[in-house]
Amino acid sequence: MGLEKFPGGTIYAHQTNLAKNACTGDWLFYLQGDEVVHERYLDKIKATCEQQYERSEVEGILFGYKHFLGDYKHYHSSRCWYPFETRIIRNQSDIYSWGDAQTFRRIPDFDGFSYRKRADTFRLHVVKADAEIYHYGWVRPPHFMRKKQQHANHYYRNQGNQKVSFDYGPLGRLSLFNDTHPAVMNDWIAKFDWADELNYTKKYRTTQPIHRNDFLKNRIITQIELFLFGEKAFSRKNYELLRK
Repeated sequence: MGLEKFPGGTIYAHQTNLAKNACTGDWLFYLQGDEVVHERYLDKIKATCEQQYERSEVEGILFGYKHFLGDYKHYHSSRCWYPFETRIIRNQSDIYSWGDAQTFRRIPDFDGFSYRKRADTFRLHVVKADAEIYHYGWVRPPHFMRKKQQHANHYYRNQGNQKVSFDYGPLGRLSLFNDTHPAVMNDWIAKFDWADELNYTKKYRTTQPIHRNDFLKNRIITQIELFLFGEKAFSRKNYELLRK
């Protein structure tokens, strides 16, 4: 089946649903290839699944996110990066991976192709887990990130291998991570060898375009959210949050 059947990155949702259809069990735990769960959260996640099992209105479990950028010591707090997402769902036939596989929705009578359809689709009712997903998809040598952008152009925009440049920007503007990483990441962290290619100041290099998260509007809104609510409260939500 050709890529044209699944535009805008929806091929990822389609492949996720193929895997989902082969799963058994009451809860399904979905992680993308660049997402990792710290081992200290495992008991809490298991307890949440057990506690919520009898609540039929709970269709999924929501996780906080840490989006690392450039290296393993900096992460985004900007509103431009989603702060929460559903990663555990009920194993029910009308719940599908949706969009570009970032999230899930309940889709009655799904046609198998309309992965970005909003009408007659329903956001899942979820509870928050006391746990985070560590997202490492943007921690790679810059030349690998250029290749990633080329693949994105292909799968999201049906564009060929165009020449693209990449710069992580001023990492000095990001939040510092002073905690431990999941043990499974130790070998990867030991391979980190591109620090000399990164910009650890707070200033953009002359030739680099400003990233969307550093637009003045987004910086102001992010600071207001964090000051008033302690989290990014105005970000787009792909879920309906229930009380535990």
